[in-house]
Amino acid sequence: MLNHELLLISKILETKDFTTVERLKVSDDSFMSPECKAAFKYLKKFYHNSTTFGHLPSPELFQQTFSGFPLYDDVQDSIEV
Repeated sequence: MLNHELLLISKILETKDFTTVERLKVSDDSFMSPECKAAFKYLKKFYHNSTTFGHLPSPELFQQTFSGFPLYDDVQDSIEV
């Protein structure tokens, strides 16, 4: 069975859409897995950082920080699901 938290992180990186995530009020507390919670905090910090504001890392850059974190290609569900 696929982990929905992993799918959400993958979808955020694929779409580069953090605006929808914030609009839906997804927060650190939305994640049960410590690995996914840490990944989400990283994306949120990156998105709000003064030097990278409004942007998200590439999957390659993300995996430099979170090596071994499984990313899924072409996640069919939207962020809003």
